[in-house]
Amino acid sequence: MLPKAQPIRFFFCALLVLPGISASAFAQAMHKPVASDLGAEGSQEEFAGTEDTLRLFGFPLQALEMAEVSVDAGPTAGTTLQKLNRLEVRELDFQPAVSRIAALEALPAVNMHMAGGGMIRPIIRGLSGLRVGTIFHHAMVESQAWGDRNGIFVPEEGLERVEVIRGPGAMALVPGALGGVIRFVPLSPGTEEGRFTRFSTALHSNTGGYQASGMTRKRSASAYHTFVGGVNRFGRLTTPDGQAIAGTQYGQFYAQGRYGYLRPWGRVEGAYTSSYNTAGILGTEEARSQSGDHLLTSRAFVPLGTGSLQAGLSYQLNHRVESAASAALIDPPALDTLLDQSLRNTRFDLRFDPSPSERGFHSAWGAQFANRTSTGERAEPNDNLLPNAQAFDAGGFFLQGWSAERFSAEGLLRGDRRQLSTNERDARTFLVGSAALGVQWTAAESLNLHVHAARSGRAPSMGELWSQGLNRGSAREEWGEADLETEVGKSLEISADWSRESLSLEIVAHHNNLKNFIFWQPIGTGASGLPAFLRSQADAVIRGVDVTAAWSGNNGMWAQLAGALMDGQMADGTSIPLFPPSNVRATLGWASDSDRARACIVATHSVEATLLNLSAEGNLGEHLGLGLSVTNLLDASYMTVLSDLRNLGLPEAGRNIRLRLTWSI
Repeated sequence: MLPKAQPIRFFFCALLVLPGISASAFAQAMHKPVASDLGAEGSQEEFAGTEDTLRLFGFPLQALEMAEVSVDAGPTAGTTLQKLNRLEVRELDFQPAVSRIAALEALPAVNMHMAGGGMIRPIIRGLSGLRVGTIFHHAMVESQAWGDRNGIFVPEEGLERVEVIRGPGAMALVPGALGGVIRFVPLSPGTEEGRFTRFSTALHSNTGGYQASGMTRKRSASAYHTFVGGVNRFGRLTTPDGQAIAGTQYGQFYAQGRYGYLRPWGRVEGAYTSSYNTAGILGTEEARSQSGDHLLTSRAFVPLGTGSLQAGLSYQLNHRVESAASAALIDPPALDTLLDQSLRNTRFDLRFDPSPSERGFHSAWGAQFANRTSTGERAEPNDNLLPNAQAFDAGGFFLQGWSAERFSAEGLLRGDRRQLSTNERDARTFLVGSAALGVQWTAAESLNLHVHAARSGRAPSMGELWSQGLNRGSAREEWGEADLETEVGKSLEISADWSRESLSLEIVAHHNNLKNFIFWQPIGTGASGLPAFLRSQADAVIRGVDVTAAWSGNNGMWAQLAGALMDGQMADGTSIPLFPPSNVRATLGWASDSDRARACIVATHSVEATLLNLSAEGNLGEHLGLGLSVTNLLDASYMTVLSDLRNLGLPEAGRNIRLRLTWSI
């Protein structure tokens, strides 16, 4: 059976209307109309890259720009309090990777945890799980992220770009984001009236898999809409010696509708996204995992005479079912339900950006509220991995900054309250305070120096507190700890970036002391006869240096060398679970004068393996594009601590050839 969907038409209407009503009323009271408020001349593409004028919550655009710039553009441009890396969709597709999400490993200090069956979870500077926030269509999504086998819910079509936000500035976007935030920015409405349509398909040699997707976007003077749909099908991964790995097959179907309206007081949009995912359970023949994700989002963006206002409302339903073939000798075999869990998440956020003063001072404030409910659907409550539980979050932040010609500074204060309750356990309440300070100095024309210092906190989740035993899908027992305390990270980051003509260099040194770090502690064999794990806490420390150097030549040649030297240790001297090894990534590329064709070869080296990947793409006419990429070109056999295949004594997948075709009109 497919997971249940419960999006309600009334709720969808509320999602679309309520932020617009509140924003419009506020605008009527404060807005000074200008002729260009509809923003027909401006666009996200035009203004998103002006990093000297866009600052985190502190440098709003002028009225003309604000009406049309995506609500994502302001907070994610060059800011004193954060490090931002972005990859446009075209760059994601060009990377030699099996998917757009996996392609994020091309960014500094970003790794992926592979749990099999298409389950990919990001790791930023050694931190993963709920310490890495995910924003999709302006809303924070979780998809039962407390579970080790649950990846991020993101349909890969209909995106403009993906951004990775590191540093303390991420706290303003997602509470508890000690590692950072991955932000999936939706496709821009565009600047010209008319329709744009794109189809794409890809074939994979290793799994015999295929991907197919399509999207269409239409823009008029006062409205726009986008429709997206796609399907992904992958068979079992194959090792270099030809072994097909049970439980690594994966399938996904997704669809999305998005509507936006431009009005004299600003802009409002709503979107519905649905994704159905079916995956094997690693190491098993018949077991499978099914999940249904349903996300309703609404956003209003209003330029005001005194600044800008944003309001957002979202609702997410994730229903996850894990099942396996019954031991009964019947044909076809019956399926025993191993896990049946639903997560519902309703969020509201509000942010106001006052216009900066003539003396360079700027400020911003925001508030966020969330209510999430976890429900076990198995008949016996004790058989559910989690008891029925509820969490309510309320938080707010205030940012104050100052900028001069060669110097800028920003300070951020944040407070959060989390209340968790269940009928079966004692309720818990957490009060979390966070603070950050960032300073940037332009020491020379092409040399910038940055210093970030922060104290960040994260309250435990329902799963960390109250997991109650047998997780049949993961073949182990998982026990929460009801007495867990708040995780606290005290971090310091010093960086320098330099550029001149065809050369650029960036060096980042970071140190993070983690108090009450939450992790899985093995405690032997449980009553079920399976391995048992307990949520535990201990102090830990993460330190490292990231170095990125790039060169571009006059003949279309370019090169990049990126290294991440990291170390993460628990208080007892053992390594932090799922901590990525240090690595060096070297890329040599070429692009034609018109950029209609390009190619690159990528070599990545760590103590685990040396891998060689390559990619090439070109335009076959005005509307047709062809791409070819090869991962693990030399068919190397290796294991990595970042993959659950290692637990089974199995190497990673062998060589994969991906052929991709796109057609646009």
